[in-house]
Amino acid sequence: MRWFLRATALTGIAWALALAASLSRAMPSPEHAPLLVLVGGALLSANLAVALALLVGARNPRANRAAVYAAIFYLLCRMATDLYGVLRVPDPTYALLSLADLLLTVTMATLIIEGLPGALRP
Repeated sequence: MRWFLRATALTGIAWALALAASLSRAMPSPEHAPLLVLVGGALLSANLAVALALLVGARNPRANRAAVYAAIFYLLCRMATDLYGVLRVPDPTYALLSLADLLLTVTMATLIIEGLPGALRP
């Protein structure tokens, strides 16, 4: 369970870094630029905050049940976003990236949920 929480945190940090790197290059029009920077910054800080909570919770999952449940919720939200990206994004490159992240996210969520009874047993 600890390794799965750490892996989830590391993928969150990786997505935050990818977002930070692509935030300035993905501006469709000048009038939408401030809004995209604002939303992108909020998403970046949310990914980093969840990753930090997961890293702290990975030390002792039994004592930090909220971190384990937050990891499951975080992965479910990422699955929904990735599924939307696979179904609705017209660019095949971005759709394949969403599909790869969807497969990784489903795998991590499955492993965390599967290990939940053993990790939280008193």
